[in-house]
Amino acid sequence: MATHKFALGDTVTVWARRMGRPAWMGEYEVTRLLPVEGDDPRYWVKSPHEAVAIAVPESLLSEPPRWSTRPLS
Repeated sequence: MATHKFALGDTVTVWARRMGRPAWMGEYEVTRLLPVEGDDPRYWVKSPHEAVAIAVPESLLSEPPRWSTRPLS
């Protein structure tokens, strides 16, 4: 049985499928762990910038990119 990879309060990147390809939707915060359906855990996530909350399977989530703040030499 699959377990949840992300925890409450984690920031995740949500991806959508557009024309068969992944498309970035933005960063969301995990607000609830939903029951696992098959091998794909589900989450309730909320946008920090809008009043939008959606249920998303883990297969459409990833950790947000970690951009370097180091100046280029």
